[in-house]
Parts: sequence; C-alpha cells; structure tokens
Amino acid sequence: STGDKFGESVSVSKNVIVVGAPYNNADERVDKGAAYPFVRTDENVWVDDGKLTSIENNIRGDTCFGSDIISLGNSLFITCPPAEIAGRPQGAIYV
Repeated sequence: STGDKFGESVSVSKNVIVVGAPYNNADERVDKGAAYPFVRTDENVWVDDGKLTSIENNIRGDTCFGSDIISLGNSLFITCPPAEIAGRPQGAIYV
C-alpha cells in the first residue's frame, strides 16, 4: 500500500534487486517493515522472490525493517534503526 513506503530503500547487486518497505504491516504488526527481493531470470525478466521480515518475536511493531538495504558480495544487510528489543531501544542489522 502507499503507506508502506515501498522503494524507500533499494539495493542492486548483479541479478538481484531488494526493495525496502519499512512501514509495511508485516506479521500483523503495524510498521514492522519488509524487504522484497526480485531476481532476474535468464530471459531478462525480473521476478518477485518473496518477502523478507525480521524473525524477532520480541521486537515492537514499529521497527521499520528495510529502512536501509545494502548488498555486499553475497551478503545482504537490512536495518531496523528504531528497533526495541527486550524492552530496550536499540537498532538492529540483519545479515
């Protein structure tokens, strides 16, 4: 939806594009955030390859997963800058 801010962050690496939607209501949590990978096929067509969200159950809903996305080699780094983990405010980076 328009409030998800889909495209606020984008990372391109060879045949993979990952698009952040940090205000996506994922896993029944408001503004938990998500990242969407797209893979280029041999026919040069970009195909949706699922939806990534944080797996933490103890993170508040408004973590904004996907605020920044960086591809480096074969690794993908996705941030949750305002994450609150176990009741303590702190950021998080998922690899």
